[in-house]
Parts: sequence; C-alpha cells; structure tokens
Amino acid sequence: MSTNYTDLLLEAGKLFHHTKSGKEFFEIIVEYTNSALKPDLCCFFLSQKPGNNLKLTIKKGFAETPTFLKEQSELISFLNESGEIVCLNTRKPSPFAELLLSDTMKSGLAVMLLPEGKENGVLIVNSRQPFFFKRNEITFLENIRRLK
Repeated sequence: MSTNYTDLLLEAGKLFHHTKSGKEFFEIIVEYTNSALKPDLCCFFLSQKPGNNLKLTIKKGFAETPTFLKEQSELISFLNESGEIVCLNTRKPSPFAELLLSDTMKSGLAVMLLPEGKENGVLIVNSRQPFFFKRNEITFLENIRRLK
C-alpha cells in the first residue's frame, strides 16, 4: 500500500476518535476514500430499519445515482452475510451489477460498514475506467472499514 494511503488512514483514524455521530463517521470515510482512491463517484447508503431500503446519504461525484438500494438485493445480502468487499472491474452480467451506480461507470467497489454503536450502511465507489480498482485500493477499503 502506498505511503499516501497510509497517511490518509492515519489521519482518518485520528478524526474518528472525535466523532460524536454515525453521520460524522461516514462523512470521514467518504471524504478519505474519495481523496485516496480518486474515483469518479463515491457514495454512502445508510441502512434504515431492517426490511427497508438503504438511502443515499452522502455522495461525491456528478453522475446520476439511485437514491435507494434494495436491502434484499443480491449485493446487499452478500455484503451483510459475508463481510467481504465486492469488486467489479468491467461492465458484464453479474448478480452484483447494481454496484455500478450509473450507466457511465465501468468498475466499482462496495463494502458494508458496521461501526460499533452507530448505524450501518454501504460504501460504494465507482470509476468510469474499467479495471480501475486494484489490490491497493481494495486494501485501503479493508483498512478504513476497520478503523473505529
């Protein structure tokens, strides 16, 4: 992982100690993910009550995006059950195709964020470039979601 990613993770970690709400926590995650990865789109969808859709609450980027994600979709169910990061690096048929939030996006990452004592939700990062996300970007997301 690059030094820049490490520096950004350290900065974000320091800020987390001063957060008072889940919204602040998620704003930091989105801001630092956007700064580190430099994607075309970075969105956070907040989980509402169980059984409801996830609502778009934070967005960085200009592409049109859905305002809700279905909680019962394959993507959200998989993220909830596995705790894994989902990566699509091309626009091809996939049960996780909704990860690409806009027709212009060619690659994307998604991760479920489950901070202790706060609401949870899904961070989705998209790029117009195919094969934009590599091991370093996935490692960055793995590390940022572990910060508390």
